[in-house]
Amino acid sequence: MGKQREDYYWHRLDNAAKVFPAVRSSSNSSVFRLSAKLKESVDPELLAFAVESALKELPTFRVKLRRGLFWYYWETNDQRPIILEDCFYPLRGIDKRQNNGYMFRVTYYGQKINLEMFHALTDGAGAMVLLKSIVYFYLKQRHREEVAVNELLADTGFSQHALDEDSFQRLRNRMEKKPPRPKVTTAYQLKGARYLGDRVDVTQGILPTGEVLKLAKQAGVTVTAYLVSLLLYAIDRTNFQYYAENKPVVCSVPVNLRGFFQSSTIRNFFSFITVSVNFHQKKYTFEQVLEEVSGQMKEALQLESLSQRLAYNLNAERNLAIRFIPLFAKNFFLRAIYRRGEKGYTTTLSNLGQVRLPTEQLPYVERFEALNNLTRSQCFKVCLCSLGERMTVSFVSGMEDKDVERFFFRSLANQGVEVQIVSNEVDEDEIL
Repeated sequence: MGKQREDYYWHRLDNAAKVFPAVRSSSNSSVFRLSAKLKESVDPELLAFAVESALKELPTFRVKLRRGLFWYYWETNDQRPIILEDCFYPLRGIDKRQNNGYMFRVTYYGQKINLEMFHALTDGAGAMVLLKSIVYFYLKQRHREEVAVNELLADTGFSQHALDEDSFQRLRNRMEKKPPRPKVTTAYQLKGARYLGDRVDVTQGILPTGEVLKLAKQAGVTVTAYLVSLLLYAIDRTNFQYYAENKPVVCSVPVNLRGFFQSSTIRNFFSFITVSVNFHQKKYTFEQVLEEVSGQMKEALQLESLSQRLAYNLNAERNLAIRFIPLFAKNFFLRAIYRRGEKGYTTTLSNLGQVRLPTEQLPYVERFEALNNLTRSQCFKVCLCSLGERMTVSFVSGMEDKDVERFFFRSLANQGVEVQIVSNEVDEDEIL
């Protein structure tokens, strides 16, 4: 497919992407990580071949970021991607000068293949397509006789136009012209000592997917609603209740829009909803938090609510006064708006859902993982994804204490869920 593409092409950043080049900094890399843990050690030579092969199939990612007068844009990158052994903390900023211009980074360590992605290029769902493609080409070389199915080709019919679509642009004329301005309130920020520099602690719980589904079903809510509720409750019980602040604990929940608006794009196509509980105004039980969170999520996930938020963002981009402001001035205003918006969140929980692989690949892949970057306001975030009967819940933290993680995973264990803890810094016995 890559051979059919023109030798040179460029495209504008999508609506969701425009903020990320402006706000990236030493305290906000705007980088997230997806990982596939195999059941055998990774061969770096085969991995390099797999990355090259995946980019030929998915040329949307074979680009470099360029700076224009009014906007950033993507341009074809003819350099080879660099593959390195992972020897640093995750989620560091991507320096295109050290990465042959690419705004993603592929590393390996032991049995893991890591894909770290600058968020301007795509979201979690789009990056997962690239990672699964890399895993496919890797396993195809490693196990030639057993692995043959290219899931991307089988599932999508492999229309490059569909994969490369800016779905925000397609929706632009369908959106409300004067949607209401989203409300932003100042959220509670966790208290505690934070690390200096780029250190981040990753604490992961490996859980049986069926047991978590059972808990959520018994409570009459979705898995995402159940885990968001448990996260907010853990924050109250371990941190919030010791400080007399009349502010809500607010969780941002990214939403994959592809299913709502019939899209197959591998570029950014997401929005987010927020759920909040003010524990200062009332002493909540966990069951009451569940009811509050589930109700807020159901309302926010209505198509009308999602469309209003989309319309507001698209109309702001379309504003002529904004479009023709020079890029350096746009960056200044985008950073100010972003900093104001960040004060409205305590944390973020991202659910990438069930990762599906062809049956022939399953004997070689143990699990998938996801990590999200920290910001100045959000000192820890949570990501989860599943492969078959393994759900991985990952806490990324810049804080010294692990009280929230401990309460969260112990609560699940006390409900009968078998929890296995994996961490880059913390001993399992400290959590369970």
